[in-house]
Amino acid sequence: GGSALWLGPLLAGLLAGAIASLVVAPAEATRIRQVSDPDYAGAGMLGAAGLLFREEGPGGLFRGVPATLAKQLPYTAAKQVSFDALSELFAAGPLPRWASTAAAAAAAAALSTLASQPGDALLSQVSCYSTEDGDLCVAPPPGGLAGLAERLGPRGLLAGFRARLGQLGLIVPL
Repeated sequence: GGSALWLGPLLAGLLAGAIASLVVAPAEATRIRQVSDPDYAGAGMLGAAGLLFREEGPGGLFRGVPATLAKQLPYTAAKQVSFDALSELFAAGPLPRWASTAAAAAAAAALSTLASQPGDALLSQVSCYSTEDGDLCVAPPPGGLAGLAERLGPRGLLAGFRARLGQLGLIVPL
């Protein structure tokens, strides 16, 4: 039926997003710590990862996974499904193959950016930032990501969408 057209790409996108998030989580946690903690900065990636593991255990390497999944799963799934569907749709039209592929990629970038924007807003709220007064690391409030999403509301969850759309809209089709 009709669901068969999008179910396979949806599941493939979700699986790819989950695997990618888990694979990059230790490197991302280490990178954030290197930026925010001078004791980690000069240790190199492997040295800093080892230090993080010794100090916090495996949980320290995977701390940001829920927030990363909240962004990456909708992005990857929406990109996979929309690109596949739009590629077929545009290929049947009058555009040359290269133009229909580029148009499908640009439209898929916009759709996947919109789908993942709430997760990106959540992820930015639980990350570390350098400020003039030192480094600031924000953890989710009580209630976890769901509590944070409720606190931000629809407007807060969509904050930054236009900037991400511009960035991803230019990069993804290329």
